[in-house]
Amino acid sequence: EALSLTGIDRITETGSITLPAEGENGSTITWISDKPEYITSEGVVLKLPETGKEKVILTATIKSGEITDTKAFECMIYSEEAQGDEATLDVWQKRILLRFIETMNLIYK
Repeated sequence: EALSLTGIDRITETGSITLPAEGENGSTITWISDKPEYITSEGVVLKLPETGKEKVILTATIKSGEITDTKAFECMIYSEEAQGDEATLDVWQKRILLRFIETMNLIYK
């Protein structure tokens, strides 16, 4: 069975991530966080980093009968500052792209 999490690549606020406790076929799933000060093993996002981004690995242990497997998920938590930096970068990337298109249009007219 495929285990997946959504919305973990860009976490910008505190709150909760849904961490399933049971798989589609009845397996049990337990979770461990490598940085519980940011995200608990229950999926609670406790805080944002002061600056930059913080990578947190949530590891699922999936057990079905005698079979056990693990799967790691990389979460990225953004500080307020990093959220602003990325928004500014997006604006500049769009401006550069538009300028490039304008230049290409002038060249190929």
